Amino acid sequence: MELRDYTDADAWFTERLETDPAVMAELGGVVSPETLQETHARRLATVEGGDWWFVIEDEGEPRGVIGAWPHEGEGRKEHAGGWMGVAEGQGEGIATRALATMLDRARSDGRFPVIHAFPGASNKPSNALCARAGFELVGSDEVTYKGAPFMCNQWTLRL
Repeated sequence: MELRDYTDADAWFTERLETDPAVMAELGGVVSPETLQETHARRLATVEGGDWWFVIEDEGEPRGVIGAWPHEGEGRKEHAGGWMGVAEGQGEGIATRALATMLDRARSDGRFPVIHAFPGASNKPSNALCARAGFELVGSDEVTYKGAPFMCNQWTLRL
């Protein structure tokens, strides 16, 4: 497993992930073509202080995406992290290795003192991944996501 920078050539992979009902089941369902373009552009905008995205590859095949991005939390600037993987690859430990690799890079980078994760409260695999990676569960909250109520857990990890 390796992480490589997300590039313009990965637009097709974003479409594959974000239009797969199984992948998007915990994230409010599949997205529109307009949202795909916005998501792709945001993932390309990996700049100092901005979004930071990688493609997760295993044996040369894209298996998911993982990243961190600026997030306003309780009146202060923070960073949130997130990931998604192809449905057929879930449960193989790829996300666990990818998150560990990204967190190691984030520690070395220095601009990420704390990373938060906000998986859906019912998303058992992502919540378990947070726990395995050493995040601390600090609570749950109902937020608006994609214009609808979304119950999520908030995890935090000091790097």
